[in-house]
Amino acid sequence: KDPRCEVSIVIAVGQLSMAHPSPARLTSASSSEPVGAAGEIEYVISDEIADALDINSVSNERLNDLVFQAMHTRAEVGTHLDSNARCLALQFMQGLVQLLELPAKCWYEAASSLDCYTMRAPAGAVELLPSTCVAIVRMQKKVESATPQFCMANLWAHGDILAQKLREQGFQAQNPTNEQVHAQELAFLTVIGWRINPPTIESWMSMISKRFNVLAEHVFSPSVDWILEQSVPYTSMLVVLQSALMPQVAASALFALGLVNAHVLPSSFLKPLWMSDVEWTAALSATTRGGGSAPTCAMSDAKAECVFLILLAATGLKRSVLQDASVLMATMFIDVIHGFGDVVDPRPDQPEQPQQQQHQQQQHQQQQQQQQQ
Repeated sequence: KDPRCEVSIVIAVGQLSMAHPSPARLTSASSSEPVGAAGEIEYVISDEIADALDINSVSNERLNDLVFQAMHTRAEVGTHLDSNARCLALQFMQGLVQLLELPAKCWYEAASSLDCYTMRAPAGAVELLPSTCVAIVRMQKKVESATPQFCMANLWAHGDILAQKLREQGFQAQNPTNEQVHAQELAFLTVIGWRINPPTIESWMSMISKRFNVLAEHVFSPSVDWILEQSVPYTSMLVVLQSALMPQVAASALFALGLVNAHVLPSSFLKPLWMSDVEWTAALSATTRGGGSAPTCAMSDAKAECVFLILLAATGLKRSVLQDASVLMATMFIDVIHGFGDVVDPRPDQPEQPQQQQHQQQQHQQQQQQQQQ
């Protein structure tokens, strides 16, 4: 019943599952051939689908490469930074990412890079935090664009804002200089081994959604687009809270719950065997709009099972691991609803448009009905 124990168990099972991946296969129920370690039917990837995955840069080889990188970077989990200082740093880097017009994925990579660096080189972490944050975002800009950018000439001066906020919170922080930022770039690259694009929950959400679309032959593309749009505040929330779940496991659970809310997958497929229906319904209520009952899905059991097999192939996880992670993700949402405040959204601020949102929701519902038919 201890949530910390449950998180540790899921992480351990997920690491074992990824360390010994099974080939994706789909065998008919009438076949006498073994269909997996636990007798489960698995999805087979044909040569045509494999080519499509490769064209979209989401092949099985790419998935395994992300798994290897994630396991390497997650060998040391956490950070030596104070939680308040880290939160200020994340908000500051979010502003820099938007100022330099970088894609939202750069904020996730910057946050992960900051955690890896401060974990391995804690000495003077807070004092040099403004310079470190500027250095990390500046390197992200260099990676995204090889063209010289005049807007980066005095980028170090923006670090004064973070230094001032840190001092207001009682931390000792130095105002950055151009030389200091350059020195932090070299120190950062040396400590992390030049890996400035670590796998993040955002990159895993992108990988899983693209693989799911290809494997499902883009039948559910509108629903997948809606899931990605709705998941942004939750992915950023997991970064801010430093979720103990590995990025692959967290993104897989978040995407799976999104399929349930999009009425593409029945919620029963995500319920672990050890959990009662009442407990699962209570946990799932936090992931639904307004905390209502679990969304219904009009698909037949056979079609729903096919969608679930595609989901497992897209995520690269075992059925039990995905189910346990979905429970933990839903439980985490309950804790957030009752005790968490603002959620960092890495997208630029946009004015609310109720009529447009209502129109989009109506279009999405119509598309769902067409898909189910």
